[in-house]
Amino acid sequence: MSEKILIKYCSPTLAGLKAGSMVSLSFQSWKDFFTALLVLKATLEESNIKVSILSVTFYPTESIKSDTTKCYSGRCLIYIYRPSKLKEILSHKETLQFLQRFGYTDNDVNNCICKLRRNLKNGKNFPHEIGIFLGYPLNDVKGFYENAGKNYTLCRQWKSYNPSLEAANKLFDKMSKCTRVYTEMLELGVPLKRLAVKI
Repeated sequence: MSEKILIKYCSPTLAGLKAGSMVSLSFQSWKDFFTALLVLKATLEESNIKVSILSVTFYPTESIKSDTTKCYSGRCLIYIYRPSKLKEILSHKETLQFLQRFGYTDNDVNNCICKLRRNLKNGKNFPHEIGIFLGYPLNDVKGFYENAGKNYTLCRQWKSYNPSLEAANKLFDKMSKCTRVYTEMLELGVPLKRLAVKI
């Protein structure tokens, strides 16, 4: 599992700046990938960070052997998150009211992730509410949904609907700086375990 890809997409979560990050990873062997995923989970759990599989797409190879899990390549969408930060976000009344539009019935972290997983599997479109789980400001998530992704005030790591460009840019700059610093630290040989801040 490429640490460079994890750092590219998940640095703000590893640093404790965001509630969660998503990354789509390809694999040639599901068995090998799942083993690597278990190692990643164990590494991050020491810093109170969880790893959850949101979806898996398998591509069968031409030759099928007895252990079919070895014979599949594919892609896996994983969610790396901080339960404490997600719990705080889900505790807000306005957030829960927004999520109820998409079938969420309570603010339990595990229940909400299970519902997100079902929405990913069953929905025709990518779930609009996913920004909540990534720690995006509620105003941006609602703005994207209500405007069908249009009329945003700024587009960087995500589409912002903040009327204050200064505030939005400040937030985006913070995320970009984090990713840049983490990339440099990884290149210097700092292990992922040390980059995952315990808070």
